[in-house]
Amino acid sequence: MPDMMDLIRRHPNAEQKIGSGIERFEVRENPVFKSQKTFYLVRNDGSETDFSFRMCVSGKSPTTWANFCVAARNSISSQIIVFKTAAFLGVDAARCQITGEEIEWDSCHVDHVAPFSDLLQMFIEQRNIDTSIEHTKGGEDGSVTRIFIDSTLDTQWKEFHKQNAVLRLTTVKANLSRPR
Repeated sequence: MPDMMDLIRRHPNAEQKIGSGIERFEVRENPVFKSQKTFYLVRNDGSETDFSFRMCVSGKSPTTWANFCVAARNSISSQIIVFKTAAFLGVDAARCQITGEEIEWDSCHVDHVAPFSDLLQMFIEQRNIDTSIEHTKGGEDGSVTRIFIDSTLDTQWKEFHKQNAVLRLTTVKANLSRPR
């Protein structure tokens, strides 16, 4: 446990995360993204929270820009699931739209043909959004995701993404090997 304790002490919100002291650490299924794992700590008083090991390693809080990007990805996650579900409707396997390889539900990514970051930047520019100010919330106890504070902004982004994003199924390797 000393190694994990050293790690959590580097978290930018270490005092809040540690709270009354830490009884134990756990790895759990992410309640939002079921295929991902999330680190949790259980405090001496029985309360618990998730934490990012990346923030512990860096010792820095994410920028408002990084938070905006995460909230934007989270916002359109249901569109990604709908696309993936439709692609596998009635079939056990599909084809990677980059390599042509056969892929299955559990071993594929949904990729944006035009990079996600380009779409998001176009949305921000069209609406003259100042990403140097915080537009998101999340990270407090019991919150494993980041969302937009303004529901109108969230709705506008979802509609923009729905109208402009071109999605495709890929192998994990093909998606992660794309130049960014």
